Amino acid sequence: MKKVFAVLLAIGACLGIGYATGWPASIFGSKAIAESSSPSTGEAAITGSPQSLADSGNAAEAAALLEKKVAEGNLAPSEWKLLARCYRSLGKADGEKGAWQGILDRHPQDAACGDALWGLGALSKEQGRSEEAVTYFEKALDKHPLTEGGRRSGAELGDMYRAKGDRAKARRAYSLALSGSSGGERERFKKALSELNAEILAGAPAEDMVIHTVQPGDSLARISVAYGTTVGMLKVVNRMEGNMIHPGQQLKILKGEVRLEISKSRFLLTVFVGGVWFKEYSVAIGKDNATPEREFEIMNKIENPPWHWKGKVIPPEDPENILGTRWMGFKNKPGLQGFGIHGTRDPSSVPGAASKGCIRMKNEEVEDLFELVPRGSKVIIRA
Repeated sequence: MKKVFAVLLAIGACLGIGYATGWPASIFGSKAIAESSSPSTGEAAITGSPQSLADSGNAAEAAALLEKKVAEGNLAPSEWKLLARCYRSLGKADGEKGAWQGILDRHPQDAACGDALWGLGALSKEQGRSEEAVTYFEKALDKHPLTEGGRRSGAELGDMYRAKGDRAKARRAYSLALSGSSGGERERFKKALSELNAEILAGAPAEDMVIHTVQPGDSLARISVAYGTTVGMLKVVNRMEGNMIHPGQQLKILKGEVRLEISKSRFLLTVFVGGVWFKEYSVAIGKDNATPEREFEIMNKIENPPWHWKGKVIPPEDPENILGTRWMGFKNKPGLQGFGIHGTRDPSSVPGAASKGCIRMKNEEVEDLFELVPRGSKVIIRA
């Protein structure tokens, strides 16, 4: 019994020492200790990441955490963007402007600069400073066209220039915005460009159009060579059926080189004239990724082409000839020979992955394209 009493006394002594030093709270927790460790101001500590707080609608708390990081050092571009968006949701325009400017000042080479320039332009536009907005949007579009901010800037500029009646600048802006767009946004840009192109072809003035007055001895072929275009393009732009022209007649000529861009993932071929979207077609590409992603050049153009295959020459009228009614052959590159754009006897295969590696089009569409593309035109094939 004496031994039990001694043990109890020892335990009691230990507990007394423990409570004096506070170890039970450290093990089991204590409301009083938790409360005493909160900030002396009485404010609750902010928990969670800035992103999670912003996503849950706590923009003020997210901004507070990010502001603390600004004071401690530099933010990553993504954090500056989040801070700008927090300020926007809080209606703090000056703070938003400072955050966008932080990206430009601290990360001048980062792609996020496209978003920053768009953000500054959007603020300027909201505050009625249209010329300043245009300056920001133009910088975003010129330097960062493939970023989200660059695309948004292109859309803003296209709408602004179109409202002013500046068709040339509106077409350029929409064309650049189109490059990185998809879905309904892409369709909106294409619709706007198609309408602007139709207005120009109908006779509306545009800076990217020149007028040639026909001289004695002129022909469409001679004029097309002089301007680096094609007879077909001249006829399309001037809505001509035949080739007859007469002295004094004025012909419209769309300025700029023709360039073709092919998107394998979208099965699309886009025609650009002077860097501006002009027309688009569906295509088929090579099976098993047989179409290379490279830059080529149109070397030759042949109507009703024979097909050279495995040492045989298959005439155009032969059912085994798969080339359709037109062929536009690419200049060969090391290890890449025999590629080109052609028609097909199987229109149901377009769009899709169906060819041996060439770009396949429906006959009526390849015939249309054939008339627009000069020899030497660039062809860029992307994934």
